[in-house]
Amino acid sequence: MTSPVPLSKPDAVRERIVAEILSGELARGERLPGEHALASRFEVSRATVRQALAELQRRGYIATQPGSGSFVTYDGRDIAPTQSWSAEFAAHGLTATSRILRFEVTDVPELSDWLELASPTFLAVDRVRVVDGTPVSLEWSRLPHGPEIADLTEEGLVDGSLTTSLERRGLVVDRFEEWAKVTLLGAAEAEALEQKVGEPWLQLFSVGRNTAGEVVEFVTSWLDPSHFHLHHDSARSTDDEHRSA
Repeated sequence: MTSPVPLSKPDAVRERIVAEILSGELARGERLPGEHALASRFEVSRATVRQALAELQRRGYIATQPGSGSFVTYDGRDIAPTQSWSAEFAAHGLTATSRILRFEVTDVPELSDWLELASPTFLAVDRVRVVDGTPVSLEWSRLPHGPEIADLTEEGLVDGSLTTSLERRGLVVDRFEEWAKVTLLGAAEAEALEQKVGEPWLQLFSVGRNTAGEVVEFVTSWLDPSHFHLHHDSARSTDDEHRSA
């Protein structure tokens, strides 16, 4: 008897999702999890998930609702906001490391008021990202402090990645809100980035929320304008716009 040919990874992911749609586990009109969440769940790459979603759309199992999206590029390469930038750089063949400057619990009442959070307490994680030996970004992350991250330490980060460490604890960003402007580096930022005070850099503010709309992370980033750009595409479809038909 001939053994059945094993399914490719995209086909296996596709068939799992089809089964959930047909069984009613995924209700009609329900939004699918984002690409990164699906990749983590099925233990495959985001490229594999994209292939599976494209085939599901072609077969009419899911529909994509066109919308607008803004996203960061590094030397013309898309940097997906829903996953680790280190992973994105690695996927593009770039050597990227991060140097943590601060890792501590602190109170930021003005930020909690703006985000409409009950507690002013955050975990502050400041880091410089270095690509091919050159500092290219400074990121200040502020995470609402709760029991999920109460025991998180710098030494306990999974592969040095804050994003991966949060996801392992069930804190997954489903969508981002972002604001950008050009700013002049202050003394602290210039020192961390090995730049001159007053140099113009791209500043990005991001609020990451989970599927319930709760704040997972607030990030302020300073990005080297010679490498980073903010791109807006009014026809771009984000991965949280896939819905079962």
